[in-house]
Amino acid sequence: MFCKTIRIKCITPNAVKRNALFLTMRRARKCANYIVQEAFDKKLLNATAINNATYQNCTRYNLPTGLVQTARNKVVEALQTWKTTGMVNPLPHWDNIPAMRLDARTFVVKTNQNNPNQYVAGITTASGKVYLPVIGVVKPEWLTAKSADLVWSHQHQTFFLHLHVKREVPKVDIKTIKHVLGFDLNFGRIVCTVKDLSGRILASRFFQLGRL
Repeated sequence: MFCKTIRIKCITPNAVKRNALFLTMRRARKCANYIVQEAFDKKLLNATAINNATYQNCTRYNLPTGLVQTARNKVVEALQTWKTTGMVNPLPHWDNIPAMRLDARTFVVKTNQNNPNQYVAGITTASGKVYLPVIGVVKPEWLTAKSADLVWSHQHQTFFLHLHVKREVPKVDIKTIKHVLGFDLNFGRIVCTVKDLSGRILASRFFQLGRL
């Protein structure tokens, strides 16, 4: 099992929808920063303890329970990374509007009722559900995503939904492997190398990323 992130672009929403999404993302950011500080002050450095202290933030920041819980999950991940670095770096803190974490309760991608050939992304906000038409093709397997991140792009002046799609990886008998293909990213290029099981390089070639 591995997780792949699929990036889909949404049509730029009108002012009402955009403001509802921005307001919710700002509240989720403030909620996450509050949970970080509270977890540090009260030494709640494990997921269970942080979970038990989370629910009061639903009323504090006027957010649906699902969005408070996904903010908490993001905090838990950030604190775990902070702990693995020896806790020498500053506490996790988000100053700008970060990607807003979503789960199956707070987002959905489905067919547009008014246009069967188009998909829409439904996002839960503090003021209700907001639907954004999606640009381009949506594959059926993407609809199985149980979590996603909502991201605002200043460059494109619209929202992107980063779907976290899980895929099953077939088991491979190591005895049947004869060659290993490795990839190494570089600035503007990627190198592909084929080795045998002894580690001897059989072939190596650079490709421009634009060609791939």
